[in-house]
Amino acid sequence: MKAFFATLCLALLALPGIAQPARPTPGLASTAEVRAFTAQLTQVATAAQKRDTAALHRLFATEYRHYAPDNEVMNRKAELAYVSSKEWPFATVAVASPVTVNVYGPTAVTVAAVKFSGPGQAGKVFTSTLQILAVWVQRDGRWQVAVMHSKELPAKRTAKN
Repeated sequence: MKAFFATLCLALLALPGIAQPARPTPGLASTAEVRAFTAQLTQVATAAQKRDTAALHRLFATEYRHYAPDNEVMNRKAELAYVSSKEWPFATVAVASPVTVNVYGPTAVTVAAVKFSGPGQAGKVFTSTLQILAVWVQRDGRWQVAVMHSKELPAKRTAKN
């Protein structure tokens, strides 16, 4: 009986128009949506650069989790504490690539490269580029990041003459 009910629920959710409004191509974002999410991701980067934890608090969902390159998992409280601490080494945070966007009703997924830089050891500036995958949820008419996964991208090689 449980298996029948689960199958029935999945079948109903798969019907067009039942679970979410129809899209011309499921998942692919419109140009306007790409612009909007690029602006949203830029707001996150700017808030991180400015250590604006109030803005990040609004942009991160209550259940926010960040899966970082060092395998650490931070919730919203821990991430905000890190950004406002002396441990936060980044003076510059900027979106460094086009943002790929897929929208599924009240959920969206974005992927972009984000460049971080700051003062390193012996006064040398360091730069790191992360690929950031963010899962956004729409609540009360606004989008918030629920999950973020980041991985370090290898440094770009330059051609030698």
